[in-house]
Amino acid sequence: MPEGGSQFSIKGVVVRLGMEGRHQAVNAAAALAACEFAGVPLSVGAAALAAVAVEHRLQEITTPAGYSIVDDAYNASPESMIAAFEALRESTRQGRLLAVLGEMRELGGLAEAAHRKAGEQAAETFDAVCVIDSQLGRILADSAGAEVVPDRPAAAEWVRRNAREGDRVLIKASHGVHLEEVVRELTAS
Repeated sequence: MPEGGSQFSIKGVVVRLGMEGRHQAVNAAAALAACEFAGVPLSVGAAALAAVAVEHRLQEITTPAGYSIVDDAYNASPESMIAAFEALRESTRQGRLLAVLGEMRELGGLAEAAHRKAGEQAAETFDAVCVIDSQLGRILADSAGAEVVPDRPAAAEWVRRNAREGDRVLIKASHGVHLEEVVRELTAS
């Protein structure tokens, strides 16, 4: 697997992605099937996929302090939370895995169970977690054994206190939590 990405092959064609995670490989395989159906050679589709990068989707940014922020702050669903956790768990790393998480919104009656399950998965994945305070955030934090922080500035301060050189810090929540502000603050020169 290339650093910071994933690799697989289909019908003898090696596909290298800049994006991490099995879920991205599944997405790429589906895109390649559509290419093949449309008459585009697999090698051409694979080359095009190698250049794909999506901002705020497991985008890794090294901070001036030497730890990395894994920016997945744009949005969150139960599936994308678990996929992000799996991608980081399976990736090569030098230091610890930390996470700043916030609630997943617009889940209706599934919200409590989804936050509980995500918290359980976070507990299995990360060395330390903090969660932005909210009703659903507290359910997530309780299941993850996480520290609850009151707001985004407190989350950024939690990272500064806990992250060390070589660590990777996932930042993920629904867009309405605005964790991109935490990413911006921690990665500013």
